[in-house]
Amino acid sequence: MYVAAAKAKSTISIEVRTDSPQPLGTTFWFTITINPPVSTTITLTFTKPDGTVYVTTGAEPRPGFQVYDFYYTPDMVGNWTVIASWPGNDQLEGAVSEPATFRVIPAKLPSSFSDIRLSSDRITIGEAITVSGRLNPPISGARITLMFVPITAGRSNEFRYTLTGENGSFSFTFKPMYTGEWKVYVSWEGNENYAAASSGGLPFFVEERKLPVMEIAIGGVAAVLVIFFLLRRRRT
Repeated sequence: MYVAAAKAKSTISIEVRTDSPQPLGTTFWFTITINPPVSTTITLTFTKPDGTVYVTTGAEPRPGFQVYDFYYTPDMVGNWTVIASWPGNDQLEGAVSEPATFRVIPAKLPSSFSDIRLSSDRITIGEAITVSGRLNPPISGARITLMFVPITAGRSNEFRYTLTGENGSFSFTFKPMYTGEWKVYVSWEGNENYAAASSGGLPFFVEERKLPVMEIAIGGVAAVLVIFFLLRRRRT
């Protein structure tokens, strides 16, 4: 009489690797571990926030078959639960994991900038330039980041910050320290309801200070008088 050998026990666990919560539309990453390592088909059972259940298979094993990866994009806002299981084989009993939970929040609404402009696209060193614009939607008190980028190699970007007014508008005045080409980028990190926004680079140029013709003329006359005075002293 043939008596089948007792199967060894196995364990399975699942971990949510994507930080939670995440907005609707985010793809979550899960890792499933089986001990002892085995090549098999894994079943994942998702319980949605409304109580309905979604069952799927298809986790991809890494080399060695101990860890499996699975990616899933939830279709509902709220708290989710997922468990992993496998049916076992000739040597090992199947197993069911402890539940793992994750949370999906509403997708953030888009935000953007409009009417971003410079007071001038060309200034002289020592002068200031003003950057202005508007955040959409018109959020009051939003912290706006302005990144001033000197195009010349070896010079560091300069960061400045300002807050929006009641209608979402902002204005900031900046005095560059270097001559040459610059660009300014405007950004907002977003909040719990709105996604981040950023602008393209607005270029401007900072010129060397040019002496007026009268100053040059006076300087030339003064130099001639000094030379004349020195030569005259030598003769005397």
